[in-house]
Amino acid sequence: MKIVRNDVAHVWAHKLQNTARTPGRGSLWFEGDTIYSYGRHFPIARHVVTKQGNAAVLFTTRTCSNTTSRHCGDVRGSLRGLDIPVFNVHDVLAIGPQDNFDSLEAGFKRVLELVARARSRKDRYLADAQAEINNANSYAEAFGLRRRLKMPGDLRKIKEALDRELVRAKKDRKLRDERDRAEKSRKLSDWAGTFMAWRRDFDYCRLKGDKSLVETTRQVVVETRFVKRALRTVLRLYSTGATYKRNGERIPVGQYVLDSVDQDGTVKVGCHVFDKPEVLRLAKLLA
Repeated sequence: MKIVRNDVAHVWAHKLQNTARTPGRGSLWFEGDTIYSYGRHFPIARHVVTKQGNAAVLFTTRTCSNTTSRHCGDVRGSLRGLDIPVFNVHDVLAIGPQDNFDSLEAGFKRVLELVARARSRKDRYLADAQAEINNANSYAEAFGLRRRLKMPGDLRKIKEALDRELVRAKKDRKLRDERDRAEKSRKLSDWAGTFMAWRRDFDYCRLKGDKSLVETTRQVVVETRFVKRALRTVLRLYSTGATYKRNGERIPVGQYVLDSVDQDGTVKVGCHVFDKPEVLRLAKLLA
């Protein structure tokens, strides 16, 4: 049996052996059902059996150092894909389930205080409160406790009002998106004859006056010399099949910069997105 190994969290999660630790100082290690960070003072998680005889895991909610936080992330990641419930509790080594439920109830009350004091983001705190309720009540059911948490009546009304507001906000956003698409279609139809075909999710260009300016469908006007300079870079990338993503350097396009050129030829310049056919069409116009 290999005691010192790199995959300690995985071995513990799948119960492949009784003990193991990471190389070097062995800061992540387990013995039996419990896995620790550094010492016995910080148990991260423990395999347990519910009152119904089913496998489950208790996972700590305690705060910790950066290294221990990374250990907790590794352990939680090792549990993904396993068909067992994971209960977040304060003390994974608690002798009786009642103690952990007391801690869960205290944590729930702290979240309720945040909801009551919050002037903004109440929806987030209410979601946290509901998550606390779900975790605590699932824990109580698994370990045979009669106690349950529930949302206070006044907060339930607040949550219902926020849910209604969220539905309205989604409808408003959908209407705005539809109006934006309609406006873009109208703008594009005004440019009839400028190009043969257009796709709704992309931007387009046309030349103004004596071809010294380029105007986009977002009503941005850029001097042609900047556009030509950027086009040379883009066409060179097209010819080699390479991609580009800005990493500190600047290829100016008027008030914007060239941000990226994707594998399919899509070019992003600030808030603009141009597909490859449009880039080639513009390059031909400016040739």
